[in-house]
Amino acid sequence: MRFDTKNTAGLELKVKTYLADFASDLVCPVQIWYEALGGYGAPTKDDKAAIAAALGKQPEWTSVGDTRYEKYGAQPTWTRASGQIQPARATPDKFAVQHLFKVNGVYVTPENRKYKVVLSEVYNLRCFELDASGNMIGPMVKIDPRGDIAKTLKPA
Repeated sequence: MRFDTKNTAGLELKVKTYLADFASDLVCPVQIWYEALGGYGAPTKDDKAAIAAALGKQPEWTSVGDTRYEKYGAQPTWTRASGQIQPARATPDKFAVQHLFKVNGVYVTPENRKYKVVLSEVYNLRCFELDASGNMIGPMVKIDPRGDIAKTLKPA
């Protein structure tokens, strides 16, 4: 049965309950629709707007604009106000590592090489190296977001 997003009190409770055990630090309305509300069919614009409003009422979460999700495409996104993933909640089967790297973000290695992330997925980051002028050079590079190289990347 389809969840009635017009029931704002029920929706806010579902969202709050879902986020209490949520492993990542980024979330979008479509993710809430499928994972917290059962995902019966595709969410309508009104469903997404209602979920966004419920997310906006969660004191620990802040809107950060659009982020591209592997499963959902570009979506309006909320992050924990602290900006920190809750390690006790993060389990290997739930942890969404692709949310650690922002699409179009520029990251620097310890050797001062700069990479621009053009696609962020669970199993790889697709990046281009940048020259001193900020131009993309060379072939696309794939980096495992769970690997040692990714752990050394810092935002530029």
